[in-house]
Amino acid sequence: MDRFETRRGNRAVIDVDISVDGGPVATVRHEALVSLTPTDL
Repeated sequence: MDRFETRRGNRAVIDVDISVDGGPVATVRHEALVSLTPTDL
């Protein structure tokens, strides 16, 4: 999992590789905004 700060808040990114009998069948990438930072309006 990677977690990093952007101008709009903190984000987390995770990559999941799924395999069956040793062979890859799917890859999933999930990105989430985990913390919002208030902005000046």
